[in-house]
Amino acid sequence: LTLHQGSKQKFTNTGDINEHYRDLTLKSLAKEFGYNPNYLGNLITSTSGHTFKELLQMRRLNIACNLLQNTNYSIEDISDFVGYDNHSSLFRLFKKYLGITPKEYRTRIQIPRDLDDKSNVIPNPYFK
Repeated sequence: LTLHQGSKQKFTNTGDINEHYRDLTLKSLAKEFGYNPNYLGNLITSTSGHTFKELLQMRRLNIACNLLQNTNYSIEDISDFVGYDNHSSLFRLFKKYLGITPKEYRTRIQIPRDLDDKSNVIPNPYFK
């Protein structure tokens, strides 16, 4: 999705959401480019197949998964880092897309698995 503001051109799906996932809102993005928030939300959905909220959640989930895999940060710190004031929001996000909690994710990702055993495979959050 490409948005234009005068001579300024930006890619929202890869640019703004990827860089500003902590505090970006549809309203602030729409204001930046001079669009009505409802129009921009519909444009994003029709172009990407996902709502603005879903794109933002998927980005936050991706960052949280990487942090759980590669750091020893607490789940609360990770929740803060990805932009959630309420730590239970991260738990709901994991349950919605992965069906497990962040703690379960960290435990599963760190335990070597037999590749033939499909019972312990973590589903890809982008494909249901």
